Amino acid sequence: LTSKIKCEHCGGTFKRRVLRNKEYWSCSNHVASAKKCEVKMIETDEIEDAFLKIFYKLKENIHVLEAYKKHIVNFTTNDDDRCELDFVNRELKKVSSSINTLVRYYQKDLISLEDYKKKHNELLVDKSVFEMQKCKLNEKIYQRFEVIQTQIIIECLESVKEITALDEEIFNTLVDSIEVGTLDIQFTLKNDLKLKVERKQF
Repeated sequence: LTSKIKCEHCGGTFKRRVLRNKEYWSCSNHVASAKKCEVKMIETDEIEDAFLKIFYKLKENIHVLEAYKKHIVNFTTNDDDRCELDFVNRELKKVSSSINTLVRYYQKDLISLEDYKKKHNELLVDKSVFEMQKCKLNEKIYQRFEVIQTQIIIECLESVKEITALDEEIFNTLVDSIEVGTLDIQFTLKNDLKLKVERKQF
């Protein structure tokens, strides 16, 4: 948690403290003077419980992350890339259709074996070229930071069945930073998605 927790109110960093055998995190400005910042300290256990809530909320709603990833792609893909990808997809569909038609013609003895092989090879070359173009376009589109990070988060959630305590590796894979306020704890994920959990009120 060190260096990941910030204060929502003043932007100060949170530092670890131990009081009466319990571990807490306190805003450095609040510790210096309560007048500088009103955000009170928070127990490590509360932060860990909040993370578990976030983890299971995400795990139960992976489809939302998939939609978020798709939204980023749609939002950040420029018109030229989108038009080119549409063109390549249309050409791939045409080539696949031509291959199927050619196979039917050969099966019905409408073309010779020699002509079939020649045309079939030509179509396979066309298909290979368009598939390569599509692959390069998809790499260009999906290599955006938020898309990559969202996919990493999805894969992490899908690979872990259950956690009962804060797992450092999983935590660092999912969470970029935490902001603690008077009313809630906000987790900013690696893909810049922000999620809040209410603080315990006493």
